[in-house]
Amino acid sequence: MEKTKSSQVIVLISVLALLASLVLIIFYIVPNVSSLRDLSNQVLSKQQELEAGKSKVDAIRRAVQTINSAKRDVETLGIAIPSSPSPELALVQLSSAASQAGITITSASIGQAEKGYQNISFSTSGKFENTLSFLEKIEKNLRPVKINNYTINSVERSSDLSATFTFAFPYIEKQAAATATAVSSQEGGE
Repeated sequence: MEKTKSSQVIVLISVLALLASLVLIIFYIVPNVSSLRDLSNQVLSKQQELEAGKSKVDAIRRAVQTINSAKRDVETLGIAIPSSPSPELALVQLSSAASQAGITITSASIGQAEKGYQNISFSTSGKFENTLSFLEKIEKNLRPVKINNYTINSVERSSDLSATFTFAFPYIEKQAAATATAVSSQEGGE
């Protein structure tokens, strides 16, 4: 009988241990596994949000670079096309190109500024190749130049030419410059 009692106790302890394990599994391990699964899903969701955020940050950085590049272009444009006629700057550009090309300036006159252009008449003398070099230098100048009229004559008993040019240097009229500045300020402030 003692053997049966001890085997019944062992079976009872085993059943209780099994029941305790089942209760432990049902009330502790299953909820923890479920919460781990939920946490894992949340981590995946946050990782996707992080990747989306990183791509947005990269897009913003590229946009900032594009804006900075555009600002430099706008600043260069402001130098290339001033907000006033600036005939003195145009004359400096012309005389610099003439001296670099090796031609002599015989006369220069500032005409009327109208419709966004400053007119300047410019007469030179020099060799044909040097006159072509002068025109190439003017063409490569930062401030654009329009040649409205030109006359080239040969000088008697000389290999030199005399040339007269009428140039039109553009400028942004004050009203247009103010509008462009306001638009640039609004874009920079947003």
